[in-house]
Amino acid sequence: MRCDLSRYQEELKHLYFGWMTPEDKAFVHHNWFGFICHRLVAPRFQAAFGKIVQKKLHTSLKTFDGCFNPRRMRGSGSWSTHAWAIAIDINAPWSRFGQTSFQMSEEVAKCFEDEGFIWGGRWHRRPDAMHFQYCTLR
Repeated sequence: MRCDLSRYQEELKHLYFGWMTPEDKAFVHHNWFGFICHRLVAPRFQAAFGKIVQKKLHTSLKTFDGCFNPRRMRGSGSWSTHAWAIAIDINAPWSRFGQTSFQMSEEVAKCFEDEGFIWGGRWHRRPDAMHFQYCTLR
């Protein structure tokens, strides 16, 4: 399903795909603004981004590094939460998987956590500060 973020287009239009360049706008599509996610989680994503914009934290977001990606978890045979389109990665170049020193804002994390997401930056063994998922397994 489309997670339409059109109401926050002005504030979020600077986001780009982390594997491309700033000219490659991540949320801009030919007829809508947002990304693909699971239909039951779309309202949660919209609310989290709404809080980020409301608290003026959107300027700390630089890259959108994916939501729906049908793949297995690293080092596991289990499906990634990205395969179910219930997880999102943001600012990956500055908050890499396993990095203990990262640049993800606690305030941004709280906006997602307030909507029921689990923040990978709180994982002790292998932090994943770019990652927010809507499930409790990890």
